[in-house]
Amino acid sequence: MTKDGQPLPVAKGKGAATLVITGKKISGNGGVNHYNGRAKITGKGGFKIGGVGATEMAGDPAAMKQEMSYFELLAKMTRYQIAKNTLTLSDDSGKNSLVFAPKGAPKNAPLIGTRWRFTGVEESTGISVSFSPDLSGGKAELTFGPKATVSGSGGINRFSGSAKITPANKTVAIGPLRTTRKGGPPEQMKQEQVFLGLLQKASRFELYGNRLALQVRDAQTRLLFEATP
Repeated sequence: MTKDGQPLPVAKGKGAATLVITGKKISGNGGVNHYNGRAKITGKGGFKIGGVGATEMAGDPAAMKQEMSYFELLAKMTRYQIAKNTLTLSDDSGKNSLVFAPKGAPKNAPLIGTRWRFTGVEESTGISVSFSPDLSGGKAELTFGPKATVSGSGGINRFSGSAKITPANKTVAIGPLRTTRKGGPPEQMKQEQVFLGLLQKASRFELYGNRLALQVRDAQTRLLFEATP
């Protein structure tokens, strides 16, 4: 990682920043927070990122500082080059760059039986991507059961219902859902209502390592989750 011509220290292992490019989408981890966005790649070495949304977790000050630099540089990248088994992103000046080494795809967590913690909602316009983080403090979650069931929490109220999953086609149909009727802070109650509504509109799922995305039928919105230990 180079900023204004000066190399910056880079964490390795668990705290390393990652980038995954899938078609016109990018995702990864800045070292502390997960992020998603759009990327336009041309055959002439052009690279342009649309909008990037990220979770809003806190971490070690040094890791947060590195992540801030990583996101700042990622937004400036305009060129890419692949050589000697590495990917290099750079800006037009060549003074700012990010270098990535290949990493094998992580083993996916099982969809059924895993406790999935909600991290936020991703909305795409086709040009940019916005991200609305979870406001429940990590309480919103879901678990798919072995007998076509789903249960979890919207952050305040518990819910349960049916869930039809077809692994071969990566399709899912959730609902109807039953919930408890507790009250809570207005903002969290509003998020819970949106969360449960979108959950029952989910039509497809995507797994990548310990992350799950549920695609809403309009194909513009995704609910994002992370597997918990």
